[in-house]
Amino acid sequence: MALGLKGFAAVVEKGMKIALYLLIGAAGLFSTCQSAQPDYSEWVKEENYLNRCKAFKDEHLFNSCVEFSKKQVNEAIAQAMRAWQFSAEVDPVTDQKITIAYLNEEESDGSPVVLAVVCKGKDLSAMIDWRKTIDLTTDAHILTTRFDKGKSANYFWGLSGSVTKSNNPVKFVDELVDASRLVVRAYPSGGGVLTASFDVRGVKTAVQPVLAQCLL
Repeated sequence: MALGLKGFAAVVEKGMKIALYLLIGAAGLFSTCQSAQPDYSEWVKEENYLNRCKAFKDEHLFNSCVEFSKKQVNEAIAQAMRAWQFSAEVDPVTDQKITIAYLNEEESDGSPVVLAVVCKGKDLSAMIDWRKTIDLTTDAHILTTRFDKGKSANYFWGLSGSVTKSNNPVKFVDELVDASRLVVRAYPSGGGVLTASFDVRGVKTAVQPVLAQCLL
């Protein structure tokens, strides 16, 4: 009887650990996936959630932790992906295929702004459409960008009407796909600033068709 009680107690303890993990995990750690916290891109990396799961020495608990983590990460990425939109068309003059992944957001003043990654033929471009004609300062159209909590940097961007276009799209996209948030600031010649913040979660999956077309 003593052995039976001991075994029963062990089963109960394991069950309580699983329940506690699910409660704390879902309400605490996993809630990060549903938010726009800057550490999102780190949170979803397999190596990181595997390390978190190693806190469970019991093999069954470890495996349960891994499976639960994978499910939560996949659901969070799928939810973030819904914000991204796609367009694929063929230029009727050149027959070049044009593939676009784009994200609609708002400036700090509530005005609409669009982030787009485009492949036309085999040429990659990254641009921001401010949805209004702007005249930037003559300092070679410098824009300030910041990914997540990294250091902000100034880059030269081209300008045509309402669209600013990265002069180094490969570098820009390389940084973008590892980020969960992007902030861009432009400096109109009339004074003031234009600031747009993009929640870019899901970007790595979103831009895959674009990069595949450009063979990147």
